[in-house]
Amino acid sequence: MFKLDLDTGSGDVWLAGQECKVCSKHKKFNPDRSSTHRSEGRKWGISYGDGSFATGITIRDTVSIGNITVPNQVIGLATNESKAYQVDTVDGLLGLAYSGVSFIPGVTTFLDNIHENKVLKDSVFSVYITEKDKEGFAGEYLFGDYDKNKFIGNLTWVPLHQPKFWQVMLDGVSLDVTDVGKEELDIKSPAILDTGTTLIVMSDEQATEFHRGIPSAENSDIYGWILPCNTDQVVPGNLTFKIGGADFHVPVKNLIREPVKGLDGWCFSAVTSGASNFIILGDIFLRSNYVVFDRGQARVGIAPSKHQ
Repeated sequence: MFKLDLDTGSGDVWLAGQECKVCSKHKKFNPDRSSTHRSEGRKWGISYGDGSFATGITIRDTVSIGNITVPNQVIGLATNESKAYQVDTVDGLLGLAYSGVSFIPGVTTFLDNIHENKVLKDSVFSVYITEKDKEGFAGEYLFGDYDKNKFIGNLTWVPLHQPKFWQVMLDGVSLDVTDVGKEELDIKSPAILDTGTTLIVMSDEQATEFHRGIPSAENSDIYGWILPCNTDQVVPGNLTFKIGGADFHVPVKNLIREPVKGLDGWCFSAVTSGASNFIILGDIFLRSNYVVFDRGQARVGIAPSKHQ
C-alpha cells in the first residue's frame, strides 16, 4: 500500500522505485512482491509548475484505490526526485486528468482507463476538502458518485472549456467587502480545478489586478505577493469567482498564509503568479467549494461546501 497525492492537474501515476537513493523517506515499489508487475523500461520524467520533478523508468501493474481496480496501468518508478518530494510524506502521485496531459507519450491515464473500461457505473469522482480532523484527515475523494450532505444547495454543472485538463471558463472575479460593497476585478480567463496545487495561481498581470483590491498588499522582490496578517479584519468579506453563471466564494481570511520570517505582521498571499496560459484554482478554492469531476459528460459540478 502506497500513500499517493491524488492530482486533478496531471495524468501520470508514479511512485518511488527501489533504485531511488534519495527516496529514503518513502515506501519503495518492490517488483518481486507484485505478481501482476510487468517491466517496460521506458525513460520517464515529470515536472510541475512549482519546480518539483521526478525521473525514472516505466513499468505496468494493477492500480487499486478502494474498490476500484485498473489492470495494466503504466506507472513511472522514480529513480530520482526533487528535494520537495524527498521530504514529502507521500510516496508519489496519481494523476486524475485526461490522457493528453500525461508526460509519458501515448499512455492512457488512470482516469481514462476507468472511463473506457466502464469500471464505474458513472465515470465521476468528487472532492471535498476541509480542516484536518483528529485523525489527520482533511476531506475525501468519492469515486462513482457525490455526497449531497457535503455541499449547500444544488450543483452548478459547467462544461469543460478544454477536455484535457479539468478546465472551465472563469467569467469574472470580484471582491465583496462587508458593509462596503462589491468591486469587480478585470480578470477573465480559462481556469483549471487542480487538487495538486495548494494556491491560486495567475499570470503576473492578473495577480497584480487581483491584489489591487486588497489594501496594503505588496509584491516583494524576495517573497512575492504578501499581505498584512490582519487583512481579514481590514477587508472582511469574500472573493467571488463567477463560473457557469454562478458565484462561488472564498473568504478573504483564507488568503492569509503563513507569516513571512523577518517581516513582522506580514503573511504570504494564497494568490501568486506563475507562467501559465490559464488560472489554477487550487485547494484554496476547493476548500470552500465542493467539486464533482464528470469524465463521462466532460463537465464539472460545483457547489459551496458544507463544513461542520
